[in-house]
Amino acid sequence: MLFRAALALWRGAPFADVVNCDFVAQYGRRLEELRIEVVEQFADIEFRLGRHVQTIEVLKTAATEYPYTEGLQYRLILGLFRSARRVDALAEYRKFRNPMVRDLGIEPSQELQMLNQQILRS
Repeated sequence: MLFRAALALWRGAPFADVVNCDFVAQYGRRLEELRIEVVEQFADIEFRLGRHVQTIEVLKTAATEYPYTEGLQYRLILGLFRSARRVDALAEYRKFRNPMVRDLGIEPSQELQMLNQQILRS
């Protein structure tokens, strides 16, 4: 699959060794945003194919690198839940929510809160 191959080519922060160049830094941030989009699209496709377990590690890696990216966190929690790892899914929600509230003063989106409630009720 092309998504998996593309993700395997990623080697860390783009242009990390270039300093004092706003254009390059801005371009590097855009590449990181595109990477996040690819990971999210990859997860969505894999989930539709029922490959929840196989997708978790990719999501964990990306969620660790981008801890405030809610789309990654949502998919990671959903993947864990659908892989019968309810306790891990609830732990990931807390791991995401606590710093969001503490550091940024905001709650996760309603969608993510609803997922958490669904997991709690299951």
